[in-house]
Amino acid sequence: MPRYFFDCHKAASITIDDEGEELPNIEAARSHAIVVLADCIREVADSPADGSVTVEVRDVAGSSFTITAAIRMEQARD
Repeated sequence: MPRYFFDCHKAASITIDDEGEELPNIEAARSHAIVVLADCIREVADSPADGSVTVEVRDVAGSSFTITAAIRMEQARD
C-alpha cells in the first residue's frame, strides 16, 4: 500500500508528518486529509485571529495535493 504524509500548515507554523499513513489509494488519502484538517482546526480554535489552515498531502514519490479551510472567529453580540 502507498504511504501518504499529512503536513499541517497553520498561521506561521508547519507540523511535518514524518510517519505517514499507509492507505489503499488517493481517494482514501483525500478522506484522511479531511480528518487531519479538522484536527488542525481544533488546534487553532482558541486563537482570535482569522486565517486558514492547510493540509499538504504528499506521497513517497513527491506528488502532492492540498486541502485548505478558511477560519473566521466572531464574538456573538449580546
